[in-house]
Amino acid sequence: MLLVCSIFFLTSTSAASEELLLEGPVEPVTEGFFQLTFTGAQNASNVVIERASTADFNDIVSQYAPMGSFNQLALSGFSSGEYYFRAQENGRTSNLVMVTVQHHSLTQAFTLFLIGAVMFILLVVTILRYQFGEHNSKVGGRHA
Repeated sequence: MLLVCSIFFLTSTSAASEELLLEGPVEPVTEGFFQLTFTGAQNASNVVIERASTADFNDIVSQYAPMGSFNQLALSGFSSGEYYFRAQENGRTSNLVMVTVQHHSLTQAFTLFLIGAVMFILLVVTILRYQFGEHNSKVGGRHA
């Protein structure tokens, strides 16, 4: 019994002293949306993720609270730039996570759009030509 209590005490103290850790995308994000994940929280519903405009967090721009007991937060709608995040829980502060958002260029976006539009037009023309060809062969077969 003493051994079981000792093991329980050791695991509970190590869990309580676990560091609050925030993780995010390492590579630059090209879509403008990403996920942040935190571990080491004593109570996930008490965690607040803060966003700042600089790494020193003198100017906190936004605060996000994950829903319920989830340890992930999905964020979207970011324009190109660098964003700084950290997690806070009851006076404990996590590490700093810098997320770089770098959208594709407008030239690339328009090029892909034009390629898609040309492919769509070719598909519609092919379907219409096939449909009218089938219709004409059926009509021509009846008059013969």
